[in-house]
Amino acid sequence: MNFTDAEFLTAKEKELTYKQWCQFIDWLATDKKMEDTGFDLFSKRVYQHLSLHCGFIAHYDRHGFFCTYFTCPEDTQTFFDNLVTDGGYGDTQDLTTAMIEYYQAKRGQISQGIASGIDDKLALLEECTKRAKTDPEFARQFLSSL
Repeated sequence: MNFTDAEFLTAKEKELTYKQWCQFIDWLATDKKMEDTGFDLFSKRVYQHLSLHCGFIAHYDRHGFFCTYFTCPEDTQTFFDNLVTDGGYGDTQDLTTAMIEYYQAKRGQISQGIASGIDDKLALLEECTKRAKTDPEFARQFLSSL
């Protein structure tokens, strides 16, 4: 990638942000284990670029942003839909465009993971519903968590 210097972001900083974005996208495109959150791969540089140059609100901090968009499959899909639609702006457009292109190259793999996550949640919901029908205490706890 050939990035250009911007007022508050050098070409070298853009390159580092892009590399970190690619690592994060690669994580999203793999079969993630539940204990592997990927938070460490969602770097401060990536967070700052998204919140400062791509129209996403900051959610107070990097952790809040990650939890908002990358812990629930439906929210992850919404995040990417908004990123592609809005596309960023200003003198960091070259970086945002490169980030979107990398995401689009991995979109199929990420979508499979999202669909699998939804299927897993539906299966868990079905099992919980079955148990709730025969276990009144579990039913109370289950219903209060919805």
